[in-house]
Amino acid sequence: MVAKNNLIDYYEKFGRAIIENKNITIVENNPYEVFYACQKGIFIPNYYLIRPVGFAPDEVLLKDYKVIHEEIAIIDRTDQDSNVSARQLKKLKIKHRVLNKDYGGPLVLSNYKALLILPYQVSIMKMMENFRYGVVMLIPTEKLFRELSDDMYYEFPESDLKDVPDGLINYMEWYNEEFIDFFIYFDSWEELPEIIKKTNFLKYKKKEMEYMKKYEEKAINLWAQVLEINPSKDRINNDKPICDNSIFYNYNQ
Repeated sequence: MVAKNNLIDYYEKFGRAIIENKNITIVENNPYEVFYACQKGIFIPNYYLIRPVGFAPDEVLLKDYKVIHEEIAIIDRTDQDSNVSARQLKKLKIKHRVLNKDYGGPLVLSNYKALLILPYQVSIMKMMENFRYGVVMLIPTEKLFRELSDDMYYEFPESDLKDVPDGLINYMEWYNEEFIDFFIYFDSWEELPEIIKKTNFLKYKKKEMEYMKKYEEKAINLWAQVLEINPSKDRINNDKPICDNSIFYNYNQ
């Protein structure tokens, strides 16, 4: 952790190092990271995007969960989980269960009909973990997310992204075009009962798990490129910064 009074010095040295030192390879695990660096005045011209492969810890996988739940699961992490999601599902008489943060891992969640998430970060490691173990996820559409997150009590630190053109699509995994076929989106609370009634949840489980098998191979290949075992055909190259910023520590505008 860099002390606040040392941040400028850190940005200058880090920015200069990635431009001058060709032995440094930048790897991000979600698209927001390079954009965040850009906002801090650091231009990253070349990098790899390698997401997590989603394996849960051994102590989680050693447990056996045989009980199948017909409810929608909600993990009580933020104000919007307990004060919005749970309240709305109760109002709509949708069977649900609120789980605490120590819910037991993806094998527990995969035994529920689906997991309802009101996004609180641009990306979470557990998203890929959920894909791997077949946890179906219900997510508000971008339109509904914008409405919900305008509430002063909604937790979403990167709310400035909503003012960036295509910011949520480009830098927020929940709306990334690569994943739109794996989430079940709802545009209003009122339509949720019908969506739950008509959705083939098993189909989504299979799609997620098949995707992760393929992605694991892709991730291995990407790391082989980083280590220069394979040719670097998937490295992302930018000639100029991907954001508007008045100050850059390693780029002359």
